[in-house]
Amino acid sequence: MYEILIPIPNDDARMGRLVTAVEDLPVRTEAVSVTLLYVFEELETELGGTVSLREYSDVPDVMAEARERLERADVPVEALVAEGSAEEVIVSVADDRAVDHVAVAGRERSPTGKALFGSVTQSVVLNADVPVTVVPESVDGEGAA
Repeated sequence: MYEILIPIPNDDARMGRLVTAVEDLPVRTEAVSVTLLYVFEELETELGGTVSLREYSDVPDVMAEARERLERADVPVEALVAEGSAEEVIVSVADDRAVDHVAVAGRERSPTGKALFGSVTQSVVLNADVPVTVVPESVDGEGAA
């Protein structure tokens, strides 16, 4: 089984592009599984660390929508939530779960914007020990859902 980690963005269009990228993979869907990961800066629970979505439900609707869409495509899905710095948590979960691939949604930012505000995507690309696919916005700039 080829496992893909998808960190959940708060944006429906970016999440839609990530799900479409998985659906469009040139492999049988039964050969792929997906772990959806939502990262909170602070998790308001006594559970701490990374927890199953079954144990914590205060996540954006976009996560449920992504899960439903992948399940309709017969892709096994596990949903997790975690607390901490997104860059660090994504790389840590990828390592801990020994995923084969990470897929993140890119967004257009100026070089100055990247320098001033940093980039979770850039950090994941530079620090993950597995391949990272950055799913870009569409060429026309509107994004595909």
